[in-house]
This record gives sequence, structure tokens and C-alpha cells, in this order.
Amino acid sequence: MKYDPKTNRYRNAQGRFISASEVRKAIGKTVDIVRNDMRMLGKKLATGKITLPEFQTQMRDKLKAAHSLTASIAKGGRAAMTARDWAAVGNSLKKEYKYLNNFARQVEQQRLSAAQIEYRSSSYASAVRTTYFKTDTVAKKEAGLKLVKRVLHAMESCAGCLSWAGRGFVPIDEMPPLGSQACRSNCKCGLEYK
Repeated sequence: MKYDPKTNRYRNAQGRFISASEVRKAIGKTVDIVRNDMRMLGKKLATGKITLPEFQTQMRDKLKAAHSLTASIAKGGRAAMTARDWAAVGNSLKKEYKYLNNFARQVEQQRLSAAQIEYRSSSYASAVRTTYFKTDTVAKKEAGLKLVKRVLHAMESCAGCLSWAGRGFVPIDEMPPLGSQACRSNCKCGLEYK
């Protein structure tokens, strides 16, 4: 897979464009792998196989790697990432680390069951998708694209996503980021640009 900066799209080994839906599926698979890894870390923590500090360190490492990877994919590779792009990833990670610290305090205070620890651990993967779409929007704007429309992919979508999808193409700066509506980081929408 190789990024074509002229078209702002990926090409396969044969030089054919990779569709936006294929890229979205690849991001979805990445998020699923990260979700499973984080769920397993939560399970290890809940069963005493790792300590809380070990859990926090490993979760931070996974968050950093996953957010960095998806942002890099959105920009066309690590070499295309700018200092501004890395700063945006860093800001996303700061928020996630804050949530993780609050979560750790709840675990330490024994306020969560083993099932809750496992579930909450896995939920951090959802924000990885949001980082991809935020970075992708920046890349599309830099490529000179001006319009975007929200594309629904969930069986059921929140009212905000339904409303934005119904508007069709709007200026990029008017479209709220994916994950900003009631569905939050569980948003399954995609974006189409022109």
C-alpha cells in the first residue's frame, strides 16, 4: 500500500486506488485489535496478573502507538506527519491519559467489578478512530478539498449524526468532528470529501 499525495488516496501493489471503505475497514480492524488487547489488559489487572502501575503503563503505550498509527495512516505515512499533526495526537493522548488516571483511581478504590474493569479498559480503543478522522480532515483541507458530508454506517445512528448526514455536503469547517455528537467515540459514521 502506497500513499499518492496528488490524489490524497492510497494505492495497492498493482497501482489501483484503495477505496475509502477499504481504508475505513482497515482502521476498524486496527481498533478491534487494540480493543481486544486493552480488554485483555483489563482482565489481567482484574485477576491480579499485573499491577495497577503496570496496567497504566501498558495502556498508555498502547494508546500512544494506536493513536500515532491511525493519525499517520490518515496523513499518508509517518513522513507526512508535521509537528502540528503530532501536537494534535499529543493533545488527544493527554485527554485519554486523564481519563485513564481517573479510571485507575476508581480501580484503586475498588469501586469497579472485574467485568467493569475489562469493559472500561476496552472502551479506550474507540477514541483511536476519532483521531484517525480528525487527522484525515486536516489532510483533506491541506489537499484543497472544501466540502464534506457525513455518511452513516451504523444500523442506528444518534440524532445529531442523522441530522448532519441529512444536510449533504457542507463546508469542512462547519462539520462537527466524528465523536462530537451524542454517540461520542462510539460513532460509526464516515466522511466523504470533495
